[in-house]
Amino acid sequence: MPFERVAANFTTNALTRQQHNGREYAIAPAVLAKAGVLNNMLLPATELAAFAEAWNGRPVPLRHPTDGAGNFISANSPAVLARQGVGQVFNARMDGDRLLGDLWLDVAQIHQLGGQALAAL
Repeated sequence: MPFERVAANFTTNALTRQQHNGREYAIAPAVLAKAGVLNNMLLPATELAAFAEAWNGRPVPLRHPTDGAGNFISANSPAVLARQGVGQVFNARMDGDRLLGDLWLDVAQIHQLGGQALAAL
């Protein structure tokens, strides 16, 4: 199965901060996907709704990871998470034709990665 690139949209002024297990998180509500045509394929709301909960716990990488040849790869591996993982998706849910979720962004990890990650925070 080929990997598809999905970019989440969120508003930085909607960030909240929360401590969990001794770590600080910036929590950003996000639109993870919207029913319609995505990567030249029809993505109906019923399909999004059927798998909404599967998004919970999914990694949030800084940029979509690629292999040495530039092909998209899964962000759900220890090496990728160490290199560019900045958080996880929680509270995934449907709202009409939109798949929503909360991006729990690990503030310490973002500071460690610096650069583009820190500017986004």
